[in-house]
Formats: sequence, structure tokens, C-alpha cells
Amino acid sequence: MGLLGRIRRMLGSVGQGLSKAQARLHLPAVGSRRNGFVVAAIMLGGGVVLLAAGVFGLLKAQPDNDDSLPTGDVRELITPAGQDRALPTVTTSGRQDERTPSATATSGGHDDATPAATVPSAGYDQAIPAATVAPLPDVASLPDVAAPVRMVIEKMGLDAPIITLGLDAYRLPQVPYDPYVVAWYDFSAKPGQGGNAAFAGHVDWTVNGQPVTGVFWGLKDLQQGDVVKILREDGSELQYSVTHVLAIDYGDPEGVKVMYPTPNDVITLVSCGGTWIPDRSMTLGGNYTHRIVVRAERVA
Repeated sequence: MGLLGRIRRMLGSVGQGLSKAQARLHLPAVGSRRNGFVVAAIMLGGGVVLLAAGVFGLLKAQPDNDDSLPTGDVRELITPAGQDRALPTVTTSGRQDERTPSATATSGGHDDATPAATVPSAGYDQAIPAATVAPLPDVASLPDVAAPVRMVIEKMGLDAPIITLGLDAYRLPQVPYDPYVVAWYDFSAKPGQGGNAAFAGHVDWTVNGQPVTGVFWGLKDLQQGDVVKILREDGSELQYSVTHVLAIDYGDPEGVKVMYPTPNDVITLVSCGGTWIPDRSMTLGGNYTHRIVVRAERVA
């Protein structure tokens, strides 16, 4: 059955459910105009909520067509030969999300939506490729600059706070437990230091049992030339122009190398994409098939 057919069937089920709810709750029939308005408002509000949740679930359940994912060669983003002495040691692991402890992080204005130190239900995306990353040995030698505090991508309608994360006890990149923040990794360069600043964010999330879009929803739709703005704690602003947008298979051992140092001032944004594969054996209920990677070079 196609998506439209499923939506029609869902609308019928919603109508039947509301009728049963009216009978069970002994809501008055449309006997008076006032009672009629009350009943209509209750039924309309409930119907809108159920319809919105149902349509979102149906869209999420549709297998993504991998042809719609951005294409490209990850090797174009990996530091060229001659810079490898600055690279970290990387060891691919099995399933990162089976053993990554919670990395709680607070962000202004979103604490009420953040499941504090809890593992979300199925639908959570793991933003980072499965890999063990050693701290970059050359970050401390870079010139000190102000830390990033906010990211703006007008093409996506994104204006979000930036938090700082690092490596967990297993030497894996931590993931933010808040769908509304962007994480900058302190084992990478800061924006403006002349190297590769690595960021991650969620494409979607589950809050109080309800699916919500994440801060990097729509990341895969960016195109070359789109502008990413980084605001820093000293009030300055940096601008980066997108040069690459590509999808990397989750199991690709080359994936984590997009966080490697670069000789030029760039930012790398990582999130999830492809198809959500439910797997109850995994702590987070499943995983996405791909990672979306956006690379942008500083222009101002």
C-alpha cells in the first residue's frame, strides 16, 4: 500500500477512534450550540495531534531512497599525503551506540525538552561514525582564538547554540543528548584557528515518546556555495562556504577521517541520513545506514 493509501486508512481510523472516545467519555451530542462547539473543538484538536504524529511516523517509516542521498568521494575530504604526521590514531570499532555512555549537555532554552542522562527510544540517530579517536597532538600548538558559541545556516533556517564535547571513556566522540544543539569537538581545531573544526548534530530525536526533527534536519539538502556562519564568544563572526556534501556508509572505516586535521581553515558538519534500521539488540533501538558530511571553507 502506498503512502497516500496509508494516510487515508489512518484518517478513517482517527475518525472511528474519536467517535469511540466521544461515546466512552459520555461527551454530549450536538444538542446545543455551545456543547456542539466544545465537542467539535475537542475532536478537532485530538484529530490534529493524532494526524500529525501519524504522518510523521509514516514518513519516517518509509525506506529512504539512497539515490536521494548526496554523492561524493570521502577521499576528497581526507587530508592529503604529507600531513599525516598530524593525524590521530583511529581504530574502527563495532557498534558505537551499544557502549557509548550518556553525554548530557545543557543548552539555553531547551532544558525542558532534553531527556537528561537518559537513553532515548528508537528513532534516535547516532551522529558520529563508529571509531576511536586519539586527541589531535597539534591542536594545542594552534593560535588561541575565541570559542564557537552559535551556528547559523540560513538555507536550513538554523540558528542554534554550540556546546563543547570531547571523547568518552572509550575514546569515542561524545554525542549531544539534546536535539536542538550543535556539538563542537575539542579534539579538533576551533573555527578560525586555520584547521578542521568538527561539529555534529542530530537529524531527529524522540522527546517524551514523540518524534521531533533535530538541529541538522535538512543537512543533506545543502549545496555548494551555501553559507555557514559561526558566532564566537568574543562577538566575532566567521563565514564558511559549502564545498562538499556527501553521504558515507556507517560502516565505512574512512568515515571518521573527515575529522582529521587540514592545512586550511574549514569546518566539517556530521549527522545521520539514509534509512533508519530498527534493531532491538542495540541500546538505542537501531541505527541509520549513512552519515551525512558537509565540508565548508572559510571565506570571511
